[in-house]
Amino acid sequence: DDRLVDLLDQFSPETWEYMDDSEREEIISEFVNELSENLGLEDIPEVAVFDDDDAYGFYSPIDDTINLNRRYFENPVELVNTIAHEMRHAYQEYRAGLLETREDALYIVNLDNYISPIPLPGGGWLFFTDYQDQYVEVDARAFANIFTEAMKYE
Repeated sequence: DDRLVDLLDQFSPETWEYMDDSEREEIISEFVNELSENLGLEDIPEVAVFDDDDAYGFYSPIDDTINLNRRYFENPVELVNTIAHEMRHAYQEYRAGLLETREDALYIVNLDNYISPIPLPGGGWLFFTDYQDQYVEVDARAFANIFTEAMKYE
C-alpha cells in the first residue's frame, strides 16, 4: 500500500528526529488509521500515550485503545513495531468477535485463555516462554515484523 510506504518514510530516523511531539502524534494517528483500514477494522482504535518504565505499549479491548509509551518515541523503528503489534491485537479481537474462520476461532480460544507473564522479584518473568509462544503473540510479532523489515529497505 503506497500510503503505508509514505507513512513509514515519516518514521525514518532522519525525518523523525526533526519532528516535535505534536507532529509525531499526528503521524502515529495516521499510521493507526491506515492500518485500521488495511486490516478491515470497523472502528479505528484511539491512541493514548503514557509514561512508564517498562511497557512499550498495549492494546486495550475494553476501550479500543492503542496505548503507547512516550519513553520509546525516540526510537521510531521500535515505535512502528509496537504500533503494528498492538494493531494486530485489535484485529485479533475484532476477528474473534466475528468468528467466521478457523483463524478467528484460534484467536478467540487464545484470547479467552491468554497467558500473561508474571514479574519475579529481582527481575525476570514467570511464564514468559508460554506468553511469547501463544498464537496471538506469534501472529502479532510476525505482523509487526513486516513493517520493521520494510523500513530496513527504504
